[in-house]
Amino acid sequence: MYYTDTAGDSVVSRFFVSPADPDVADPTETVILTLDQPFSNHNGGTVAFGGDGFLYFSPGDGVRDEIWAFGLRNPYRFRFDRHVADLWIADMGQDALEEIDFEPRNDPGGRNWGWDVMQGDECNVNDPARNRESSGCGGAAALIIVPLTLAARRRLR
Repeated sequence: MYYTDTAGDSVVSRFFVSPADPDVADPTETVILTLDQPFSNHNGGTVAFGGDGFLYFSPGDGVRDEIWAFGLRNPYRFRFDRHVADLWIADMGQDALEEIDFEPRNDPGGRNWGWDVMQGDECNVNDPARNRESSGCGGAAALIIVPLTLAARRRLR
């Protein structure tokens, strides 16, 4: 199970079904991972096993050594291609762009998708650590993977 606890942290836990009734969960919880979240609004997402047998979940802004890819603001959905096990990620931007990111099955991980230096393929003007000089996003932009597809967000009247 993946949930946000009362302290605002993301938690991945394990539960088992009751041996007496497979329609009832045993309430004994084993916490696998707790992830400190810097913000309260980017913590939802998907939990899935990859083709490699590892468990993946998408916590957004949180960071730990166990993180396989970073620079995702709010990866609210991801899916492993059932035929070749490539990974497709839907990531919600701050206020202007949504993106679809792609990781091939044999990727070693460690990709930086750019948040919070960039939003999609644009410099994030709201990034507090951004280099405000004429160099735009600074040297960090050279290390960032550009999304496969972008969609602009429009406000409805």
